[in-house]
Amino acid sequence: MFAESIENRRSCLVGELARLMQAYGIDTGQKRLFAWMRREGYLDGLNMPTAKAQELGLFTIKETVHYEGYYPVHSATTMVTGKGQEYFITLSIEH
Repeated sequence: MFAESIENRRSCLVGELARLMQAYGIDTGQKRLFAWMRREGYLDGLNMPTAKAQELGLFTIKETVHYEGYYPVHSATTMVTGKGQEYFITLSIEH
């Protein structure tokens, strides 16, 4: 039941995952979760997914472009997939 309810969720921001984890009784916040993900090798120093995390299907990258004058500005945002949400919540509950 738990896995089904999480796995079918849309991708979310890491901050949203932190709030979801709090709802499951896991004491964390956005900054602590980002730091933990970097320390454990899921994200690099720029908060982009590592190859390991990409292979596991835990994250997607949302790319956007906006213009400042005539110049395009590209940005990338790390999103946690439904599978990633299940993975991190289950991992946290087990520890």
